[in-house]
Amino acid sequence: MPLAEEERSAASYDLHKRLFAYFDNLLDHATEVRWLAEAAVARSVCAELHRVGELKAVSQCFCIMPNHVHLLVQLPDEEGFSFVRMMQLLKGRSAYVANRILGRRGGFWQQESYDHLVRAGQEWTRIKDYILNKPVKAGLVASWEK
Repeated sequence: MPLAEEERSAASYDLHKRLFAYFDNLLDHATEVRWLAEAAVARSVCAELHRVGELKAVSQCFCIMPNHVHLLVQLPDEEGFSFVRMMQLLKGRSAYVANRILGRRGGFWQQESYDHLVRAGQEWTRIKDYILNKPVKAGLVASWEK
């Protein structure tokens, strides 16, 4: 018997959450590439994330993990703004500096990012809380303020 639309939607959402949690856990325990664990590299990426205002976006919160970054950003409503261009600039500028610090060349970030449109309300709060508490959950710091 086919599932009703509401049940299908709930099942799809549940599957998405479980897959996200699975891959997120894999990232937390990956040890191959941990360039962001280098303090100077993390500071340079942090400085770049603070520059999103130059791109007319507003950084709401972020956390830098040893091998990836979580960022919640409010995009401008203005005509002509490009999320893709914003990500190219963030990744390009931060990769350039990070590679110089590490004395390396080549790709720094993955080509693709996992981006998700957050509309408002409870989802916004849930994602903000997730990002702020991610380093705590991974055992990197004792409190989100760190």
